[in-house]
Amino acid sequence: MSAAQLTASNGSARLDGELTFATVSDLFSRMNGLASKGELPGSIDLGGVSAIDSSGLALLLEWQANYNRSSGGWISYTNPPPALVKIARLCDAETFLSPCENDAQATA
Repeated sequence: MSAAQLTASNGSARLDGELTFATVSDLFSRMNGLASKGELPGSIDLGGVSAIDSSGLALLLEWQANYNRSSGGWISYTNPPPALVKIARLCDAETFLSPCENDAQATA
């Protein structure tokens, strides 16, 4: 298992590692810390995510909901891994991840 890392600065963030049941709790806490400081990122690069399951999707959807409640906008998720796109489609959750850039690479 590769521990997930969230690196945030200047309104954007990058996720690296596995976004799975084993790692989402720590990431949820980290994002809550950023939210309490008013530092929620408006853009998150998912290019470093090496594995994702439904827990990872749930976390991204929760972040999206929190960001929308606090700012009225959407988090822009970029470079989603193919597995995320497939899970989101299966759950009919694609629109909640929008705008999700660069997903053309993950349509397979």
